[in-house]
Amino acid sequence: MAVGDNCCFVDMDLKRGMIRETILAPFKDYREIGFTSHRNYYYFKCYIKTWLGECVKNNINPQNKILVGVEPRNIEHNPCSFVYKMYRVKSNDVNFYFSVMDVLNKRGVDKKYKKMSIQEIQEKMSRHQRHAMINSEGSISLSNNTWRSKLDSYCKRYGILQVCHEKNTCKYAYKESHISLERWKDALDFFSEYDVLGVVGTYIRDRIERGDYDAYANPIVECQSCFSFKHHYVFHVLESDLLEILIQARKQHQYVKTNVKSKGNAENNASIFFPLKFYFNAENGRRYILAVSETDNVELPLKLYLIRIDKIKNVKILSQKMERFDEAMALLKAYEKNRWGVSIQHYPELDHIEMDICVEEANSFVLTRLEREKKCGHVEVLDDVAHRYRYSADVHDANELLPWIRSFIGYIERISCSSEEVTQKFYNDFEETARLYGE
Repeated sequence: MAVGDNCCFVDMDLKRGMIRETILAPFKDYREIGFTSHRNYYYFKCYIKTWLGECVKNNINPQNKILVGVEPRNIEHNPCSFVYKMYRVKSNDVNFYFSVMDVLNKRGVDKKYKKMSIQEIQEKMSRHQRHAMINSEGSISLSNNTWRSKLDSYCKRYGILQVCHEKNTCKYAYKESHISLERWKDALDFFSEYDVLGVVGTYIRDRIERGDYDAYANPIVECQSCFSFKHHYVFHVLESDLLEILIQARKQHQYVKTNVKSKGNAENNASIFFPLKFYFNAENGRRYILAVSETDNVELPLKLYLIRIDKIKNVKILSQKMERFDEAMALLKAYEKNRWGVSIQHYPELDHIEMDICVEEANSFVLTRLEREKKCGHVEVLDDVAHRYRYSADVHDANELLPWIRSFIGYIERISCSSEEVTQKFYNDFEETARLYGE
C-alpha cells in the first residue's frame, strides 16, 4: 500500500492497513510498508502513539529498524477502539461545536437542559464565541441551513443532542438518559473487549467515565476493569465497521460488494457475495466469512467459499436481494454437519480419519476430554478390558485435526486417513520430532 507525503489520513481502510503493516509486520523496512521517506514513517508512528496511547513500545532491532509493539496483557481496555474516535476537523468546526455545546449546557430549575431554537442559540452566544465564527466581513459565516445541518448531525449521527418540535419551531437540547449506567459497568467492560462489535460498548463506557449520561451522575476518575485477558486480539476492533455492514447485509438478505486482497496479488479484486455465517478462530485469532457466490440462476448450484475479514475493505451493501436464501441455509447445514475448523478446500468431498488410543483407567480424564472435544466425530469402545478406544470422523479437511490429534500423542496406537497425505504428514512430523530430540 503506497502512500504519499500526506500522512493525515481519514479513511479507515488506510488506518487499518498501516497499523497492521507497522505493528503486525514490524520487521519490514519503511519502504516495504509503503512510505516514501523515513520522515513520513516517523509522522505516522506519532499518529499510532496518539491512537493507541502508552501501550505502544518502541525498540530498535539489530537491523536498526524501529519496532512498534503492543503488549495485550498490560491493557485493561482495547486501545484500538480509540481509532474510531479520531477525526480530522477544521478549526471552524471545532469552534462551532464547543460554542454550541457551551450555550446548550444550561439547566433550568427542574435540572433539565433547556431547549433552544437556532435563533436563540445564536443570540445566547457570548462575544468571544461569536468572534470565533465571524468572517472578515463582520457577519456570521454560517447560514441557517448550515446551522441546521450541523445540529441535525449532532442529533442523528452522534446522538449528542435531541430535536424537539414546539409550535412549528425546531428546538435543540442535550440528550440525556436516566438509565443508571454505573450498574452496567462490569457488563460493558466485558462486552467491549469480548464481543465482535464491542467498540459500541466503548462509547457507552466513555459516558460513564465522563458522567454525562445523567443530570445527577458524577464522573468516574478511574474506571478500572475487573477483567484481564491472557490472549487478547486487540486489532480485531479495527474491523468492527466492516463487520457491522456485513451483519446488516446478512440480516436484510442482501448482497455486498467489496475488494478482497488475494494471496500473491498486490491488487484488490472486486467481489460480490452474500455473507452466510461468520467464524472466529480462537487458536490464531483469525476471523472468516462463509460466503455464497452471486448467482440468481436456479440452474446453477450455489458455491461456498471462505474470506478472511482482514483481507477485505470498502464494503458496500447492494440493493440486490438474496433470492435463494433457503437453499443457502440448507447448504450451510450440510457444511456444518462435517465441519471441524473453517477449511472448505475439499468441500463437498470428505476425509475419513481414525485414531485408536489406549487409555488406562487411572487416566480417565483423557476420555472425558475426548468426548468433550470430539465435535462431529464419534468415540467407540474397541476393547473394554484393554481400555482401547477409537475416534473416527468424516470432515472436509483432515489436516485441521492434526494439531488436536498430536495432543494425544502418548496414547495413540494407530492413525489412518482416507487421504494418504494426512497420514504421511503425521508420521513424518513424529519422526522429525524424534530426530530433533536425538531418539
